[in-house]
Amino acid sequence: MILEKLVTELIDMARDKRSKLQRLKELSEAQQQLLLDDPEDVSELQRLIDSKQAVMGKIDAIDAEFLFKYEALKKSLGVDSLESITEEPVKGLRALKLEIQQLLQLMVDMKVLDDSNTQKARDNLDKVKAQLKVINVGRKATSSYSNSKYKQSQSILIDNKR
Repeated sequence: MILEKLVTELIDMARDKRSKLQRLKELSEAQQQLLLDDPEDVSELQRLIDSKQAVMGKIDAIDAEFLFKYEALKKSLGVDSLESITEEPVKGLRALKLEIQQLLQLMVDMKVLDDSNTQKARDNLDKVKAQLKVINVGRKATSSYSNSKYKQSQSILIDNKR
């Protein structure tokens, strides 16, 4: 009876985590769209990153509690991994294993999306660096002409015709 309650709590936590991961995925997709459409909108990008950080904080809290209870379940069942269990000694164990598989798949999908976003952000940053380099070269060229020692001279030379 106690193990069934523990499994039920783990399933509920896994579902809660899945909903938070779905929200995180939505934010990552919005970030991807922003990086494609308007990579210079840094304030919106920062807002999305802050939102993702807030969701990740909630996921971390769920993970800490989940891990503690998951380890207690494994210890009670006397196994190192729930994957090694073929039958269902506790009601709901198959559902828990299915939830965990879905979580893992969602996290793999999100990793691919986040890696793509990271690469796009790096590419955009490299473009900005290249533009800044061109601007700095132009600024140096301009300053070398404008810092002439004759800049302050107001004299005018007039030739007379003979």
